[in-house]
Amino acid sequence: MTDDTDKIKNVSSRIPSDKVNLKVILVSACTKDFPFNSTDTVSLVTQHIYDNWPQDWPDDERPDKNILRLIYQGRFLHGNVSLAALQLPLGKTTVMHLVARETLPEPSGQGSSRKDKGQGSRSTRQRDVEQPGCCCIIS
Repeated sequence: MTDDTDKIKNVSSRIPSDKVNLKVILVSACTKDFPFNSTDTVSLVTQHIYDNWPQDWPDDERPDKNILRLIYQGRFLHGNVSLAALQLPLGKTTVMHLVARETLPEPSGQGSSRKDKGQGSRSTRQRDVEQPGCCCIIS
């Protein structure tokens, strides 16, 4: 275990204190660390990753740069969001996933489609019973 601890300490000591270190993970589990400024946007980050695609990453996982998306804490990040807005720690490593996806879901706070249809005050159970589709009732 000492060797693993030493490796982690060595990586941490190489991260500049004014940079955000992103460990990017592909679906294939390939990883790579990239340092960024906190003012950089998600669009700039994905462009940089595309332009500096690691040689040991499979080329067949390199989609068109326009559909590269970052996922952080289970949420897709929109291109205009800065790393500072995500409150990522400087001088530390943050893990994000890189995937190919053409469209993004609406940002949170936009309301769900059901609320937009005037059903925002009904309980989930009432909506599920009244909406067509699959239903599972456990008694």
